[in-house]
Amino acid sequence: DKPEVRAFSFVPLTDWYVSAEAPSRVFNGRWLQTSNSSRHHAQTYLRFRLDGLTGGVTRVTLRVHAGSSNRGGFLVVAVPPDAWAGRATAYRDALPLAPVVGSSGPIDRPGWITADLELPLPRRGPVLLALVAASTATARYASGETGATGPRLMIQTTIGRGGEVAAAAQPGPAAGTDATVRVVAAGDIACDPTRPADPEEGPTVGPTCAQQATAD
Repeated sequence: DKPEVRAFSFVPLTDWYVSAEAPSRVFNGRWLQTSNSSRHHAQTYLRFRLDGLTGGVTRVTLRVHAGSSNRGGFLVVAVPPDAWAGRATAYRDALPLAPVVGSSGPIDRPGWITADLELPLPRRGPVLLALVAASTATARYASGETGATGPRLMIQTTIGRGGEVAAAAQPGPAAGTDATVRVVAAGDIACDPTRPADPEEGPTVGPTCAQQATAD
């Protein structure tokens, strides 16, 4: 039989950005921000929760709506799922960063931008991603509060003879698995994944919209 292709779309449960210029604040609203200049450093976090996936994962993409053109675009960086402490954290207490799992490339005009991800996924559970500027340019992206133009984690799966593939493992090494993530980078990355956390707590922020999943 011909393999069946299914598509799933997830919106973030929480999204926010942090800034080195206001290290104790958490920013959430209609716009998310990235920047990697010497005068302004900001990065965005997206938290998704997966559920209902069927079949073998064959493609993972992140879609965001850019507010303007940007010569460098952004890098998509994995965040360890167990780093989530139940709240959005400020720059001083920023979530740790893991490997870069995708990039947008230059953004020529405002509108939807799609970045392919090489990211191991759980069948269900949390997925945390960070957007980091790939150049010194400041960029804005629509947040989940905008509704129709909010970020989307898109997952394609295949079911059926000849199309069934092994489900992706959960992030991190696991016994009996051989999955790897290709690390890519562009521009200067100013954030330091080893930066020690600050005990100061930040407020819980971000849109409270529930996840949406659709299957074709």
